[in-house]
Amino acid sequence: MSTKDSPKKKESVEKKKAFCPKCGNEVKENEVFCPSCGNQLKENQNGIQKQNMVNNNQQKGKSNGLSTAGFICALFGFITCGLTSIIGLILSCIGLSNSKKNNQKDGLAIAGIIISSIMFIPFFIGIVNGIVEGINAKDIIVPDFSSMTRLEAEKWCEENEMKCDFSEEYSDVVSEGEFISQEYATGEKVKSNIYVDIIYSKGERPTTKKEKSKQEKNNSESKQETKNSEPKQETPKKTEEEKKAEYIASCEYYGYKDIGRQPEEFKGKKARFRGRVLQIKEDTWNNNKVVLLVQVTENEYGWWDDSVYVTYKYKDGESRILEEDIINMYGTIEGTTSYYSVLGAKITVPAFTAKYIDIEQ
Repeated sequence: MSTKDSPKKKESVEKKKAFCPKCGNEVKENEVFCPSCGNQLKENQNGIQKQNMVNNNQQKGKSNGLSTAGFICALFGFITCGLTSIIGLILSCIGLSNSKKNNQKDGLAIAGIIISSIMFIPFFIGIVNGIVEGINAKDIIVPDFSSMTRLEAEKWCEENEMKCDFSEEYSDVVSEGEFISQEYATGEKVKSNIYVDIIYSKGERPTTKKEKSKQEKNNSESKQETKNSEPKQETPKKTEEEKKAEYIASCEYYGYKDIGRQPEEFKGKKARFRGRVLQIKEDTWNNNKVVLLVQVTENEYGWWDDSVYVTYKYKDGESRILEEDIINMYGTIEGTTSYYSVLGAKITVPAFTAKYIDIEQ
């Protein structure tokens, strides 16, 4: 027969372990005095047992607290897209380890480990993919999309691996399908993993039901008046000068700061500006198109400030615009656009599509 103790005997021995309430040293069950500090034990057996129960409960509570915290962090991983999952995984592992030391089962810790692992793995893979994509991204020089149709621009972006986000907006000035604006200036370098916003025109804004009903009513009243009145001569067609004068009269002055603060509120409105041409860039593909950077605020000392990004198409026989020219512009506000300065700073300014430009002599 083996002399080794059976598991049942070991368990009974472990259950009989006791500790001195004064120094905490382990003592035998029947000892009267503590061999370490000499404290009398016989009369304090109840105190020893109570102390052991308190120690066990504290250890159990500590373990359960870590497991609960780990489980909660794991659940929050669904909201934070896996960001708190790594904290939940660490706390759950520590809580499970403490529970095993105390021979306790800990379902919360196991659940926390499983949930954290499910959430953290995709989060980690996403971070790695983002880093790899950033490392492999190449520099691309932004072309002048104003000289391209949308199909040509989409083809160029596909061939040159540039990510572009194409959108369309209504414009009373730019014809349907033509270019309005691009997020990054021509010649600027961008990474291949960055999206570039490019906007094309949807044509004139459609008439609402209310406006259409009012227009039909006016037409009906006009026809009725025509019938009741004497025959009149046919109205001659308006000349280009008359059309220009009528358009200029419909344009209003707006404050530069007001447009800068709330660009969407002024988008699509007809406006007029007077300013000094700071920079000019002519389209290499179409000599009739030009991009201007115009300062529209003049102070009391004759210095100009507050730039507007202007696109314009020359009329036949019209004089070329030069830098430092003082001009009057009439057209439509297109929101805002961004460009980079010589030092590399990104600058966002109001965007403006001019239909008529007059150069002051």
